[in-house]
Amino acid sequence: MERLRAVTGGTDDLRAAIALYVAIGLQAAPFMIPQLGTVILGRPLSDDEVQEALRPLIEQTVRFIEERLAEQG
Repeated sequence: MERLRAVTGGTDDLRAAIALYVAIGLQAAPFMIPQLGTVILGRPLSDDEVQEALRPLIEQTVRFIEERLAEQG
């Protein structure tokens, strides 16, 4: 949480908790509510084309968070 507080602006526990919640949600949503993905995308999340497009976005999100945390030391 200390590293998340640093990334989100210092000492605000609520902002750090929200950042954690969003990060978990971004990673978990496709697995927890696949039906919503199917409705929005018009095809199942297991579709090869969807997976091909989704994977880099998840990886990019993880890299972004890691970079911000690394900058904070």
